[in-house]
Amino acid sequence: DVQTAYVGAFDDVEGGKEAAAAMYDDGADVVYHAAGGAGLGVFQAAQERGRFAMGVDSDQSESDPRYANVIPASMVKRVDTAVFQAVGNVVD
Repeated sequence: DVQTAYVGAFDDVEGGKEAAAAMYDDGADVVYHAAGGAGLGVFQAAQERGRFAMGVDSDQSESDPRYANVIPASMVKRVDTAVFQAVGNVVD
């Protein structure tokens, strides 16, 4: 099953927590967020319920040691690589 939810803004920590808590309460084992600062709320909900949450943009397991135990992996975009390659393509 894939569940989706949207929060009010990227910095809506409480909204992220509420959305993730609802998913965990509905049986989700893992929540993946693409929610910027609201992802902090996702990690809080995961920790409170003994579940997992996926990080995004960087290795979020290293960004806040309080939540490292609930973040098994992060989706890393590697925007630096994409920009470098795009600039190189224009130059070449």
